Amino acid sequence: MKAHVESYGCAANRAYGTSIEDTLYAGGFQLSESSEAADLVIVNTCTVKGQTEARMVERIREISRAGKRVVVTGCMATAQRGLVASLVNPENVVSLEEFRSSFGGHVVNTHEGFSTSLPPLPSKPIGKRAIIPIARGCLGSCSYCIVRLAVGPLRSYRIAALISHIKRMVDAGASELYLTSQDLATFGHDNGETLPSLLEDISRLSGNFRVRLGMMTPNRAAPFFDDLLAILDGDRRFYRFLHLPVQSGDGTVLRLMGRGYCSSDFLSLVGKARRRIPTLNVTTDIIVGFPFENAEAFQNTISLIKEVLPNKVNISRFTPRPHTVASLLPQTDRRIIEERLREASGKCKEVTGLANQRLVGERIEVIPHRGSEGGYLGRAANFLPVRIKTNRPLEVHSPILVHIVTATPSRLVASV
Repeated sequence: MKAHVESYGCAANRAYGTSIEDTLYAGGFQLSESSEAADLVIVNTCTVKGQTEARMVERIREISRAGKRVVVTGCMATAQRGLVASLVNPENVVSLEEFRSSFGGHVVNTHEGFSTSLPPLPSKPIGKRAIIPIARGCLGSCSYCIVRLAVGPLRSYRIAALISHIKRMVDAGASELYLTSQDLATFGHDNGETLPSLLEDISRLSGNFRVRLGMMTPNRAAPFFDDLLAILDGDRRFYRFLHLPVQSGDGTVLRLMGRGYCSSDFLSLVGKARRRIPTLNVTTDIIVGFPFENAEAFQNTISLIKEVLPNKVNISRFTPRPHTVASLLPQTDRRIIEERLREASGKCKEVTGLANQRLVGERIEVIPHRGSEGGYLGRAANFLPVRIKTNRPLEVHSPILVHIVTATPSRLVASV
């Protein structure tokens, strides 16, 4: 039987999609590159936003109409099991944790040290990149988030098992390691280990690879922030990059969101980080249109973004998700949300442009990833995308010093 896997959503979900393929292969399935050529289609779903849910529902229906057997896993299979069971046979709604026992038997997940309450990690990188979930679940109580209902309580992979896995990924050719989870900063809270300890052990490994850290909530990162900055500053293989989602610049909205910090806490962390690493790439997230976000609250968020000058801002319009507290609150008018979304997009584009302009004239290290018309595309040491203008050949995946000549809100442009 031929099987095809489709994964949607976050980096961790894409990694688990690869581990699903491992499970299917170990269970005797042939893997197909398209749903059309497959007998069985696995849809590894995301449900973080309302529009994403709609897209998942339509895709599941589309595959079912084509006469394929559909198995649904991922976040929708857990958080919205009833909805999914109305689309496919309820027996074909399987959580990621259940998947290996349903389709792979005892053969799968032979890596010593991985808990059976966690999905297995993929056996190989995706090209040169290895996405490595280091934990599943979180400690947060955000009033708007359906994902925490989908992924359950925090469960961290053990450091020893992760180091062994990373060694395999590097030996298999991975030159970039993306560490990810719902909240990287909570790693180890359930088993007595810590994120800095994991990063220090990674730093002791030999090899020519780069490490990008995933999202961390400000309040969870604060207790070990100095240690974190020391690691980013001390080992050139770690991207000088931090993803700290603030979500709002208004105190009342943050309290209603259940975020557990205030905007001044976020500002303090960013200030400390940039004093230690001036070229640090600070990426953040904001949600527009949360219940009780009035005009003043919205402007507080815009003011915060202008003060911080992040290098990238991920903007989401608020959509109420099932089974969450925020879905029960009075909702902001959709027209107002769309107006604020347009304003926020324009302001954030201006801000990120200014942030990236600060690097013009600097000589920085860049890793070329692939050739492009008139040069190469790559990543700077702070993870910003860079277009390298050159007529001479460069060695892909090997660091090179370049001169930044211009910058846009989305990338840097350099010459050799």
